[in-house]
Amino acid sequence: MTFSRVLAVCVAAVALVLGACGNDDAVDDAAQPPPEAARDEPAATTAPPQRGITAPPTGQRQPGCDVLPEAVDGVYPVRDAGEIVVTREGNALWLVETRPAEGWTATGDTEDDADDVEVYFRSGDREIELEAEIDDGRLKVEVCER
Repeated sequence: MTFSRVLAVCVAAVALVLGACGNDDAVDDAAQPPPEAARDEPAATTAPPQRGITAPPTGQRQPGCDVLPEAVDGVYPVRDAGEIVVTREGNALWLVETRPAEGWTATGDTEDDADDVEVYFRSGDREIELEAEIDDGRLKVEVCER
């Protein structure tokens, strides 16, 4: 047997012995549950996203604009200022009714176009506008407070 062949056999034998012995600590660690800090905690649950728009509490100012989904019944909330009722007939919009909340006044502007309704709600120094318009066959409703 040549020296290189003896060396190869010895290396293989050592590898088998070491592989069979393994690391007892590693085997023990695998059988043990991870420490408290390393355990996978269940993911924190979050509330599902809100559908539609909810009005802020009465008297709370929230500047900016909200886009409202098309309402089947045609009733649209205008934050804490009240609501309006709109009817759609094809590509025409009709302002049916404004319902201002207590302390608010509403002024409607439907004169410009048959496909556009604008209503302004006012109370003190606050003004909230609702604009509904048909754009490319779709009804877009936006409520803005500046």
